[in-house]
Amino acid sequence: MSDPKTPKPPKPATEFNLAIITPDEVLFEDTITRLIAPGATMDLAILPNHTPLYAQIKPGTIRLITASGEKKTFPIESGLMRVKNNQAILITGFDTPDIA
Repeated sequence: MSDPKTPKPPKPATEFNLAIITPDEVLFEDTITRLIAPGATMDLAILPNHTPLYAQIKPGTIRLITASGEKKTFPIESGLMRVKNNQAILITGFDTPDIA
């Protein structure tokens, strides 16, 4: 029998926050349940409680499902993504300088 004073472990998260931003605007910011992004070498599937991650994103399409169940897609340029503590931030749309 368990001790009634022992706290129950927290329930695992079923959602996480996503922000897709450019230097000029926030393209998307909401709570989602799934994200698929075109990584540099393969597509990246991000779910709640994902391990911390920094990744290069190549041009392609971001696919996601919002917490309300709506499916959305966003065409993007290359960028960078950080996933940590049930928050994902994708930075895209910045120009890269020409390197001679």
